[in-house]
Amino acid sequence: MRYELQEVEIVQALLKRPGFMMRRGFYETRNFFEKACEKTGLTAQQYDVLFILSFVDHMPQSNIGRLLDLDKSTTGLVIKKLIAKGYIERKTMPSDTRQRLVRLTAEGRSAFAEALLAAKGSQERIINILGEEDYEQLLALLAKVVRGMDRETNPPEEEWPQES
Repeated sequence: MRYELQEVEIVQALLKRPGFMMRRGFYETRNFFEKACEKTGLTAQQYDVLFILSFVDHMPQSNIGRLLDLDKSTTGLVIKKLIAKGYIERKTMPSDTRQRLVRLTAEGRSAFAEALLAAKGSQERIINILGEEDYEQLLALLAKVVRGMDRETNPPEEEWPQES
């Protein structure tokens, strides 16, 4: 009985820690997304790469890593896995052999389209829990935290674009 009371107090204390709550929220949403996306075999990070590439014909691998805030080795690993699945292609630039361009394949576009439905389902689940207004507020607050923390650890050369 004593441990049960302590656990209630511990849980109440954990629920007041923003880092813990953001991590739990991340795990819950990622797990829901990856389960919904099981058929495509994509992880959330792999989906993010395909998401970025869906906007462009091709992009340097280093830019993808920077946009997703991934280190060089993690970016390379995610890219290699997507290449192995046949979802993307990578080529070295003849003008700069250090630069690698990445693009979606037709199979990658198809996998992304399927995964996009899973991603929308994940977003809809959160909206159903919070409601549209609170969902938008959550995104705004998370963006504010990320911008603020990022500025403290990595002073920006340029400011992040502000939402209007």
